Amino acid sequence: MPYTVLKNFDEILTITNFKDFEFDFPLEIYPTNVSNINLLFVDCKFNFDIKIKNIIIPNFNISFINCKFTDNIEIVNNIIEDIKLIWHFDNNKPNNCHINSYLKKKKINISSNEIRGFCKITGLNHHLGRFSFIANVFSKQPREVHSKRKTDYPICIINNNNITNPSIHGNTFYMPFEFLSNNLKYNEKYSGHYFQNNLFQKSDFSNTNFGEYATFHDSKFYSTTLFIDCKNISNTKMIFSSCEFKGFTLFDKSKFKDLEIKHTIFEKKTSFEQIEIENLKLHQVSFFQGAFFDEINIKNIKNENYLKSLKNKDARELRRTLRSVKQELQKAENRIDYNRFRGYELQAHYQELDWENNFKDKAILWATKISTGFEYSWTKALRFVLTGALIFYSLFFISENYMLSLDLSSLSSIKDFVSGYFRFLIVTDFYNPLEQKRIFIDNSNTTGWIIFILGKIVLAFGIYEMIQAFRKFKA
Repeated sequence: MPYTVLKNFDEILTITNFKDFEFDFPLEIYPTNVSNINLLFVDCKFNFDIKIKNIIIPNFNISFINCKFTDNIEIVNNIIEDIKLIWHFDNNKPNNCHINSYLKKKKINISSNEIRGFCKITGLNHHLGRFSFIANVFSKQPREVHSKRKTDYPICIINNNNITNPSIHGNTFYMPFEFLSNNLKYNEKYSGHYFQNNLFQKSDFSNTNFGEYATFHDSKFYSTTLFIDCKNISNTKMIFSSCEFKGFTLFDKSKFKDLEIKHTIFEKKTSFEQIEIENLKLHQVSFFQGAFFDEINIKNIKNENYLKSLKNKDARELRRTLRSVKQELQKAENRIDYNRFRGYELQAHYQELDWENNFKDKAILWATKISTGFEYSWTKALRFVLTGALIFYSLFFISENYMLSLDLSSLSSIKDFVSGYFRFLIVTDFYNPLEQKRIFIDNSNTTGWIIFILGKIVLAFGIYEMIQAFRKFKA
């Protein structure tokens, strides 16, 4: 359908509902003496900037439904009842949808407004510009004690958008906020997505792809907060810094590359169940009512090459993070995941230490590593016992027989060797395993005694570690 082309601002004064209009001039709305402005634009095209500034009247509503914008949108310093920017995707023909031409390299600035009713931004496909959503206040009664207002429906919805270079700063959401199923990205001029100094009531960021880098800094979340099923494991680095979460918080089933939480407080129960990440960092984080880390998957702590590449400082930070997770798992009485993270913590501590300055602790952890592994495997402990005993028994056998002429190919020699080996496996048997009778090792064979005693120590240590491996699920 062809557009009705408007050439100047005077032509819109007598119209409130616009459908299939083309605006061939900048649309600028400034303070006016009227008491009501209700503007609805449907399937319209704007060839120049849109500027709506300093409108403070009793009733101001504006909606853009499935419109085309070729320039900037600026909505600043207004008191607005309702505001809607809605684009409708054609789900049946996604590749032919002309939405992809909207707002390339342009700015959207919605800032310093008091929105007393409803705000909805959905279906936006915004490329290579900047999306600013700054210092807005959402409430219906400006003089009311906003912190006491409660409602179950969202007052601000920003859903199903592709947004470039978003800055969401200093907003106050006294009612629920939805930020669902958005795809965020930034170009080389910007360093990431920032959500700073915001005050949220109930908020939901689920199913959002935060792009390569996103930071929530110095923000307060006063009610339930959801980051469920946020996925972009190949790229996203999520940082929460100096935040307060006063309600229940859920990160369940999300996938990130890196997740870093520092100087942050969670006052109620927090869940990281089934979250999948490559790296996790927790620094000075408080979980007042506990956190659930059931089935959490941190990929890099299973990668021995990655752990070996860590410097002492990085290994120390990883150990502190794993200790925090382990403590929360212990509080939740999750013995299975607790044991996993106990092993990860010991492995990180082993990488943190160096042989020169921490020989004793390094040696103990090394012995644990080669006997049962930090995961306390009883099968590895059994292999350690049998192999270690065989090595020391073979050395002892050589020390006892090196001056004799032995025919190792004969059956009797093999039987003597095997019989002695099984006797050597009895940790409390200190008699010579090569003698038929209960006879001690000849005092002249000092080397044999030393090998024998060291072998018994290794054997006893291996058996003890195997017992511990069987007890790892005990309380």
